[in-house]
Amino acid sequence: MHKLVTAPLLTALPCFEACARHLSFTRAAQELNVIAGAVSQQIRQLEERIGRPLFNRLARNVSLTPAGETLLAAVKRSFAQLSLALADIDQPEGPLRLSCSPSFAMLWLMPRLKGFYQAHPGIDILLVAEFQDLDRASFSAGQIDAAIRYDVTDYKGMDVLPLMAEFLFPLASPVFIAQHADAVNRRTFAGLQLLQDAFAWHGAKADVEWRTWREGVAAKGLQAEVDAPDTSIAAKTTDGALTTESLPQDFNLFMIALSAARNHQGVCMARGALVHDDIASGALVHFTGTAVQSPASYKFLSGRADDPRVQVFGKWLQQEAALFSANTQ
Repeated sequence: MHKLVTAPLLTALPCFEACARHLSFTRAAQELNVIAGAVSQQIRQLEERIGRPLFNRLARNVSLTPAGETLLAAVKRSFAQLSLALADIDQPEGPLRLSCSPSFAMLWLMPRLKGFYQAHPGIDILLVAEFQDLDRASFSAGQIDAAIRYDVTDYKGMDVLPLMAEFLFPLASPVFIAQHADAVNRRTFAGLQLLQDAFAWHGAKADVEWRTWREGVAAKGLQAEVDAPDTSIAAKTTDGALTTESLPQDFNLFMIALSAARNHQGVCMARGALVHDDIASGALVHFTGTAVQSPASYKFLSGRADDPRVQVFGKWLQQEAALFSANTQ
């Protein structure tokens, strides 16, 4: 005869599961924050309703009977299904709104998003292209769920997942290199048009990445091998007159500076993560062979770490960044 699933029986199941997991009524009582006598009574009432003993009472502990083993397996399955259902109900509605720079979105993230959608078809991503400083008010107001930033900022009070470091180096198109073979072969930048993202991150000087690379080359003792350009305005002053020779051409987005390099317009100070495909295809050439780590790095930011979508996307993003870093070292 089938036993009906009644409210008292359902109420007793969490108590039974705790006792079966601990194999101790005392430890189960401590977990449930009740006295041991209450646990013993609830298990006895459950056994009476089922009509069979669920535990073997031993001198110092308990063990499950065959009926107890069968019930425990069913309870575990049911609890797992309930947890999944509750997680689905608790899932925030709408897409995950992700703030990200246009350059990182187009050059690194977009080629990988297909893999995320295949692995997590229930989560949509709404990319909000922004290159300004992170607007924390947008997080507070719920307008943005998460963000990816390349900068040097210490985001206190926010949940931050480090993604990967960035490495800087000059690159140019094969056509540009052929047109300026003499300077390239002599490893000098004299007379070459330099290209740069003049807004690398909030608060950075326009030539911060060129300057970082030049100083890194000097620190590595390679100054004699690579005649790194001095991009500071002061270095362009001769007898009080300002000359623009080798002064970088400014762009407000990295991908525009990169586009100029693809179109043979000069030497771009590149970010390795964003130009990997261009180098692999031969469209652009890392002709100095010298890379320097940027003071800025990529990070995933969230003000809603309890959002399951943020957790899933953040974990996936960290895995993709780790895989990329391992394959490009």
